[in-house]
Amino acid sequence: MRALVTRSPGGWPNTTFEDVDLRQGQPGQVLVKMHAGGLNPADNFQIDGQYPGGPKPPFIVGRDACGVVVQGDHKGPWQPGDAVLVLQSSTTDLEHGTLCEQQWVSAENLARQPTGWSNAEAAAAPLVFQTAWKAIKGVGGLQPGQIVAVTGASGGVGLAAVQLAEA
Repeated sequence: MRALVTRSPGGWPNTTFEDVDLRQGQPGQVLVKMHAGGLNPADNFQIDGQYPGGPKPPFIVGRDACGVVVQGDHKGPWQPGDAVLVLQSSTTDLEHGTLCEQQWVSAENLARQPTGWSNAEAAAAPLVFQTAWKAIKGVGGLQPGQIVAVTGASGGVGLAAVQLAEA
Protein backbone atom coordinates (compact mmCIF):
# COMPACT_ATOMS: atom_id res chain seq x y z
CA MET A 1 0.00 0.00 0.00
CA ARG A 2 1.08 3.62 -0.49
CA ALA A 3 1.90 5.65 2.62
CA LEU A 4 3.60 8.92 3.56
CA VAL A 5 6.63 7.74 5.56
CA THR A 6 9.23 9.66 7.52
CA ARG A 7 12.60 7.88 7.53
CA SER A 8 15.59 8.51 9.78
CA PRO A 9 16.87 11.07 10.59
CA GLY A 10 13.47 12.64 9.98
CA GLY A 11 12.27 15.96 8.65
CA TRP A 12 10.51 16.80 5.40
CA PRO A 13 13.53 15.94 3.21
CA ASN A 14 13.25 12.36 4.52
CA THR A 15 9.46 12.10 4.18
CA THR A 16 8.16 10.53 0.97
CA PHE A 17 5.35 8.40 -0.41
CA GLU A 18 6.41 4.75 -0.49
CA ASP A 19 5.04 1.28 -0.87
CA VAL A 20 4.84 -0.44 2.53
CA ASP A 21 3.31 -3.65 3.79
CA LEU A 22 0.04 -3.46 5.68
CA ARG A 23 0.80 -4.68 9.20
CA GLN A 24 -1.33 -7.22 11.06
CA GLY A 25 -4.17 -5.88 13.17
CA GLN A 26 -4.31 -6.32 16.92
CA PRO A 27 -7.27 -7.10 19.19
CA GLY A 28 -9.48 -4.03 19.54
CA GLN A 29 -8.40 -2.60 16.18
CA VAL A 30 -10.45 -1.93 13.06
CA LEU A 31 -9.11 -1.93 9.49
CA VAL A 32 -10.04 1.34 7.77
CA LYS A 33 -9.67 2.20 4.08
CA MET A 34 -8.70 5.86 4.15
CA HIS A 35 -10.66 8.26 1.95
CA ALA A 36 -9.02 11.52 3.04
CA GLY A 37 -6.41 12.63 5.54
CA GLY A 38 -5.69 15.84 7.36
CA LEU A 39 -2.24 17.32 7.92
CA ASN A 40 -1.89 19.66 10.88
CA PRO A 41 0.84 21.29 13.01
CA ALA A 42 1.13 18.21 15.26
CA ASP A 43 2.07 16.16 12.19
CA ASN A 44 4.67 18.73 11.19
CA PHE A 45 6.19 18.59 14.69
CA GLN A 46 6.32 14.78 14.46
CA ILE A 47 7.99 14.84 11.05
CA ASP A 48 10.56 17.33 12.36
CA GLY A 49 11.17 15.21 15.49
CA GLN A 50 9.87 17.96 17.79
CA TYR A 51 6.68 16.32 19.08
CA PRO A 52 7.00 15.34 22.77
CA GLY A 53 6.79 11.56 23.00
CA GLY A 54 6.33 11.32 19.23
CA PRO A 55 7.33 8.32 17.16
CA LYS A 56 10.90 7.72 16.07
CA PRO A 57 11.52 7.21 12.33
CA PRO A 58 10.52 5.30 10.40
CA PHE A 59 6.80 5.99 10.83
CA ILE A 60 3.69 6.61 8.74
CA VAL A 61 2.60 10.24 9.07
CA GLY A 62 -0.88 11.39 10.05
CA ARG A 63 -3.34 11.67 12.91
CA ASP A 64 -6.60 12.79 11.27
CA ALA A 65 -8.51 10.97 8.54
CA CYS A 66 -11.83 9.62 7.42
CA GLY A 67 -12.63 6.41 5.67
CA VAL A 68 -14.71 3.29 5.62
CA VAL A 69 -14.40 0.21 7.79
CA VAL A 70 -13.06 -2.79 5.86
CA GLN A 71 -12.89 -5.18 8.80
CA GLY A 72 -14.77 -4.39 12.01
CA ASP A 73 -14.05 -5.24 15.60
CA HIS A 74 -15.78 -8.43 16.66
CA LYS A 75 -16.80 -7.12 20.09
CA GLY A 76 -17.70 -3.56 19.18
CA PRO A 77 -19.98 -1.49 17.01
CA TRP A 78 -17.77 -1.13 13.90
CA GLN A 79 -18.89 -3.10 10.86
CA PRO A 80 -17.65 -3.21 7.26
CA GLY A 81 -19.02 -0.26 5.31
CA ASP A 82 -19.31 2.12 8.31
CA ALA A 83 -18.10 5.64 7.43
CA VAL A 84 -15.77 6.82 10.19
CA LEU A 85 -13.60 9.67 11.43
CA VAL A 86 -10.14 8.64 12.66
CA LEU A 87 -7.93 10.29 15.25
CA GLN A 88 -4.67 8.50 15.99
CA SER A 89 -3.69 9.78 19.41
CA SER A 90 -0.58 9.78 21.54
CA THR A 91 -2.30 7.26 23.82
CA THR A 92 -2.47 4.65 21.07
CA ASP A 93 -0.27 4.46 18.00
CA LEU A 94 1.36 7.47 16.37
CA GLU A 95 3.87 5.23 14.59
CA HIS A 96 1.14 3.93 12.26
CA GLY A 97 -0.46 7.13 10.99
CA THR A 98 -3.38 7.83 8.71
CA LEU A 99 -1.75 9.17 5.54
CA CYS A 100 -1.89 5.81 3.80
CA GLU A 101 -4.33 3.69 1.84
CA GLN A 102 -5.39 1.48 4.76
CA GLN A 103 -4.59 1.32 8.45
CA TRP A 104 -5.44 -0.69 11.55
CA VAL A 105 -6.86 1.79 14.07
CA SER A 106 -7.85 1.32 17.69
CA ALA A 107 -11.65 1.14 17.86
CA GLU A 108 -11.62 3.81 20.58
CA ASN A 109 -10.13 6.27 18.07
CA LEU A 110 -13.11 6.12 15.70
CA ALA A 111 -16.32 8.09 15.49
CA ARG A 112 -19.14 7.90 12.97
CA GLN A 113 -18.80 10.33 10.08
CA PRO A 114 -21.62 12.87 10.40
CA THR A 115 -24.25 12.70 7.69
CA GLY A 116 -23.72 15.32 5.00
CA TRP A 117 -20.03 15.89 5.74
CA SER A 118 -17.64 15.69 2.81
CA ASN A 119 -14.54 13.56 3.18
CA ALA A 120 -12.43 16.73 3.34
CA GLU A 121 -14.53 18.08 6.23
CA ALA A 122 -14.46 14.75 8.03
CA ALA A 123 -10.69 14.36 7.68
CA ALA A 124 -10.00 17.89 8.93
CA ALA A 125 -12.24 17.72 12.01
CA PRO A 126 -11.02 15.13 14.54
CA LEU A 127 -8.01 16.76 16.21
CA VAL A 128 -9.25 20.35 16.14
CA PHE A 129 -12.76 19.56 17.36
CA GLN A 130 -11.56 17.21 20.09
CA THR A 131 -9.06 19.81 21.30
CA ALA A 132 -11.69 22.57 21.24
CA TRP A 133 -14.27 20.36 23.00
CA LYS A 134 -11.83 19.51 25.79
CA ALA A 135 -11.00 23.20 26.23
CA ILE A 136 -14.62 24.36 26.28
CA LYS A 137 -16.24 21.58 28.30
CA GLY A 138 -13.34 20.06 30.20
CA VAL A 139 -11.07 22.94 31.15
CA GLY A 140 -13.59 25.74 30.69
CA GLY A 141 -16.64 23.96 32.06
CA LEU A 142 -18.91 25.89 29.70
CA GLN A 143 -22.61 25.75 30.57
CA PRO A 144 -25.59 26.76 28.38
CA GLY A 145 -26.13 30.51 28.34
CA GLN A 146 -22.58 31.44 29.30
CA ILE A 147 -20.51 33.83 27.20
CA VAL A 148 -17.34 32.59 25.53
CA ALA A 149 -14.34 34.56 24.31
CA VAL A 150 -12.21 32.64 21.82
CA THR A 151 -8.77 34.07 21.17
CA GLY A 152 -7.05 32.82 18.06
CA ALA A 153 -10.33 32.07 16.28
CA SER A 154 -8.59 32.17 12.89
CA GLY A 155 -6.94 28.76 13.30
CA GLY A 156 -8.45 25.28 13.19
CA VAL A 157 -8.93 24.82 16.94
CA GLY A 158 -10.22 28.38 17.34
CA LEU A 159 -12.75 28.01 14.54
CA ALA A 160 -13.91 24.70 16.03
CA ALA A 161 -14.24 26.37 19.45
CA VAL A 162 -16.44 29.11 18.01
CA GLN A 163 -18.69 26.55 16.29
CA LEU A 164 -18.97 24.36 19.39
CA ALA A 165 -19.61 27.30 21.71
CA GLU A 166 -22.32 28.61 19.41
CA ALA A 167 -23.94 25.18 19.24
